[in-house]
Amino acid sequence: MNQQSAALHNSVLVFGEVLYDIFPDAEVLGGAPFNVARHLAGFGSGALLISRVGRDQRLAPALEDSNQFGMEVRGMFYHLLYRPLARAVAAPA
Repeated sequence: MNQQSAALHNSVLVFGEVLYDIFPDAEVLGGAPFNVARHLAGFGSGALLISRVGRDQRLAPALEDSNQFGMEVRGMFYHLLYRPLARAVAAPA
């Protein structure tokens, strides 16, 4: 087993969305599965997030943040056509 397949063998697979929460004063990268994978990576556990993400201006920062957190991004699949990265907009109460 090579080093790359050994790392994948020891990874936790996390399936789900990557999205931005849009608040009136900030955009926060998240989504429950993304947050689980980010925290697993922070604890030093391998985490491979499997997700389909959109191609828009938010994609590059999302990938940069993922790399910064030490997350494996090989499981992020991109829409072939332009589609925005998912987002949840918080409305004022």
